[in-house]
Amino acid sequence: MKSPILKYGVLAGIVVNVLMFGPIVVFGERPDWIRYGEIVGYSAMVLTMTLAYFAMRHERTRLGGFLSFSRGLGVGVGVTAVASVLFGLATYAFYWIVGDRFPQKLWDHYVAQIQGSGADAASIARQLAEMEQMRPLFFSYAFQAVLMFATLFLIGLAVSLVSAALLRRPAQLARAAA
Repeated sequence: MKSPILKYGVLAGIVVNVLMFGPIVVFGERPDWIRYGEIVGYSAMVLTMTLAYFAMRHERTRLGGFLSFSRGLGVGVGVTAVASVLFGLATYAFYWIVGDRFPQKLWDHYVAQIQGSGADAASIARQLAEMEQMRPLFFSYAFQAVLMFATLFLIGLAVSLVSAALLRRPAQLARAAA
């Protein structure tokens, strides 16, 4: 396999899925997982997408030490796309397996947060009404899968842009010195 895209993309997809769904599978749908899920989830996504950096570094080594920004970005976006597709598919499968039980627990958690926010009654009623309008999307497995795909993809794109810029720089400096 010449390009590291598939290798690192599949690895990133596996890691993000294990970090996101593993605790729920192993420990169950505990309230503390829901409470800290967003922090852990976004952290896991950023951590996982650093594999795009390592894929670019691998590609730079394979190419003899030079990696253009566009080539590096292409590798990073490729890794990101593979990982994001795997994450989206796993999200759909997870929701399909657990059914509406998990989305309902999330829904109840967010309703309790709004109700316990200390805001005035009119503000709480408005927030709950807005949330109720989104209920069909909240329970749509396909929408949740697309949302998770898009979230991971955007995080991976940001990591890829920074990584491509960082990995391009040493090669340019080395060429300028020669």
